[in-house]
Amino acid sequence: MSNSTFLYKKNGDLFVFGNNYSGQLGLGDNKDRNKPTLLLQEKQSEGNNKDIKMISCGEYHSMIYCNNGDLFVFGYNYNGQLGLGDNINRNKPTLLMQAKQSEGNNKDIKMISCGGFHSMIYYNNGDLFVFGYNEDGQLGLGDNIDRNVPTLLMQSKQSEGNNKDIKMISCGYQHSMIYCNNGDLFVFGDNEDGQLGLGDEEDRNVPTLLLNNKDIKMISCGGYHSMIYYNNGDLFVFGNNNRGQLGLGDNNHRNKPTLFFNNKDIKTICCGRFHSMMYYNNGDLFVFGNNNDGQLGLGDNKDRNKPTLLMNNKDIKMISCGSYHSMIYCNNGDLFIFGSESNKNKPTLLINDPSIININGISIDFEWSPDNHKYYSDSFKLEIKLLYLCLKRIQNLTQLKIPKFVIYEIIKFI
Repeated sequence: MSNSTFLYKKNGDLFVFGNNYSGQLGLGDNKDRNKPTLLLQEKQSEGNNKDIKMISCGEYHSMIYCNNGDLFVFGYNYNGQLGLGDNINRNKPTLLMQAKQSEGNNKDIKMISCGGFHSMIYYNNGDLFVFGYNEDGQLGLGDNIDRNVPTLLMQSKQSEGNNKDIKMISCGYQHSMIYCNNGDLFVFGDNEDGQLGLGDEEDRNVPTLLLNNKDIKMISCGGYHSMIYYNNGDLFVFGNNNRGQLGLGDNNHRNKPTLFFNNKDIKTICCGRFHSMMYYNNGDLFVFGNNNDGQLGLGDNKDRNKPTLLMNNKDIKMISCGSYHSMIYCNNGDLFIFGSESNKNKPTLLINDPSIININGISIDFEWSPDNHKYYSDSFKLEIKLLYLCLKRIQNLTQLKIPKFVIYEIIKFI
């Protein structure tokens, strides 16, 4: 849910474009870009390999986490959402922390998430830190005071008998959701339109249990609405619906999770600020909600309050909803964009590039093949080498005969 776009490629190049009002593109200025512009080449040298692991984009700020443990932040910082201890904007990637401080204090970052004006960092050791705007309690710290440094919200691994490891986090414009491995779904922050699903319109400034269900497959926070999708096919929606973004056929808000429909064929869901997209395994892509800027891609600027078929394409690999624009990325490398970033109300081809592996923090899986092995990061190639050495070691110690074609396939990638 951002006004800008980040494209990360297999060769380590990171391209950015879109709104740059607060320097959220990290290019050293505040000028918007209307075409992909190189921000950095991560593979600068063998000795300085900062392969990117995660990206997250807020409304006007951005975060980049690298494999070497460095976390960079930039963009709007009036509310402290960069976590740098001040409220000064940054228009270049600025080091917030080096996560791998030592072998004995390894706080590897597992997840990062940018909301409208707040941020979250979740570590492998179970610590969840929050910072930024907190007027509606979206940091969950029990007050409404902004934080300009990462502040501990919870330690998930409280004990062996009470292990609430976090499985998913999602930040909306001014509200947040946390889903734990034990099935607990916590919500907090702005609830003016019922986007917390608690049956009222009162904000919460502490994580509040919405439900416990281990069957949740996906959660997604839009600007002021939320979605929960279950393994059994149930899709629940709640929150603001003034543009039809809940898809229920009306424009009435819902302050409780409301069953949209049951369909086990949904592959992914995505919420923008006031619009939503759903992609099915059979290739159907449905859109609904706000369409003032053509972000539904339907060739007009009329809102839709029911799911409307945009296209059927089994070749879609990823969908992404920005604040007022949308993107579709296909297996053949075609990247389509529509809405405010492109001034187009139909999916329009921006580029064809099969080497893109991450768009605005959404990782894109790609097939292993001899044709694309040259795009793998050095760190990934190292992992393959270690796998190869381990297999050879096992083979020597146990006399296990590993088929030659397996070894051959591995060698092709290193």
